[in-house]
Amino acid sequence: MANSSGVPWLKPGFYGPVTATLDWCEANYQFSYYIAEMANSFSNLFTISLAVCGGLAAAGQSLPSRYVAGYAGIALVGIGSFAFHATLLFQAQLADELPMIYVGSMGLWLLFDDRPGFGTKTIRTKFLIVLLIAFDIVFTWS
Repeated sequence: MANSSGVPWLKPGFYGPVTATLDWCEANYQFSYYIAEMANSFSNLFTISLAVCGGLAAAGQSLPSRYVAGYAGIALVGIGSFAFHATLLFQAQLADELPMIYVGSMGLWLLFDDRPGFGTKTIRTKFLIVLLIAFDIVFTWS
């Protein structure tokens, strides 16, 4: 079935027409009127599950809270990606892409800040946090 543009895989679903700037290789709404890209959507449940398991394990082992926060960030990426692939809306695309950048920045901070917990006492740590926040702001704005 083709839509008004004549392209069969761009048929509108429950959320309306596709507004995202990216559309992956799955046929849209092929299996469900409510899920645009079934495989891309549900593959994120694995990411979310691993993040929850990792966060619970980190908390259970009394690791510094930055590890739990890192797992929470990974879960947020999975949730945003599920929303994007399920709806193919531009707003959901932002919920997919921006958390990836933010969690990547947080990962860099966790990699280079080797003090227990969220150590912000050293000049190096403060500089790294300011640099990563500035990068995130510029990236989001652009």
